[in-house]
Amino acid sequence: MAERPDDQPEPPRAPVVTPLSYEQRVEVEAAQDRHRAADAAFRGALPSVRGAVAAAAGSAPGGEAWVVAQQALSRLEAARTPSAEALADLDRLLTERLAQEQQGAAAGGAEDIVTARAVIEAAVRDQSMILSGLARRIG
Repeated sequence: MAERPDDQPEPPRAPVVTPLSYEQRVEVEAAQDRHRAADAAFRGALPSVRGAVAAAAGSAPGGEAWVVAQQALSRLEAARTPSAEALADLDRLLTERLAQEQQGAAAGGAEDIVTARAVIEAAVRDQSMILSGLARRIG
């Protein structure tokens, strides 16, 4: 290996990747757990909500079947709330982690949050599409 002349600056070093802190990992896992429970509740409620929506399809707004379907949709929306909250928590955590990386207090690790966030975001998007489709059927 050739020696570098003394007047040459040392080449920049690659940042050392630092994993998420214990607290950050716990937050990611808690968000994932909340999302999984909410998604299971959402998916578990779908058959009965679909039944209520099918019964209300074509009925007059304000009629009993329509009201029952609207209430079922509201419960379905509420079931997914923890998924949306988990997504918001990961957004906050990602912002904090990226700030740490920008300040040099950490390097890397944000990818773990991005990966967890992507899974939850896809599920929330799917839940939104399902809710929109059901709501369109009853007007």
